[in-house]
Amino acid sequence: MLQAIALAFTHIGKKYDFGFDSNTWDTIVCSELAFQTYVNVRWPFGKALGSYTISPDDVAVMAGSNASLPFELISFVHDGEVVSDVLSGVDGEKIYRQLIEQEGPRQSTFLQFIPSHALLLKPFKSGGK
Repeated sequence: MLQAIALAFTHIGKKYDFGFDSNTWDTIVCSELAFQTYVNVRWPFGKALGSYTISPDDVAVMAGSNASLPFELISFVHDGEVVSDVLSGVDGEKIYRQLIEQEGPRQSTFLQFIPSHALLLKPFKSGGK
């Protein structure tokens, strides 16, 4: 967790990546921040505007209560409404899954990325929650 926080702080001050290109280091979007912060996760990539990219939807499908997923769902808001929130006890993971499945299958390539330098999600601990 400390490594992820330290990596996240290295991106402070970067400009918005209007090209949505995950191969750039000088610009960034929200989903790229997750990708460049949690370096031990195999991320699904798609292609947009001729570049490999990871969308917020690609991040969302990787969260839930299933320990085989790399992230635990902490909070999910859809159309301005809290659908699921662990802290307040609103269990809407079933609705969360239904909304994700409505998007249909995504054409993605799984890649693992380790940088050359060292929706609200929390990584699962090794061996379960």
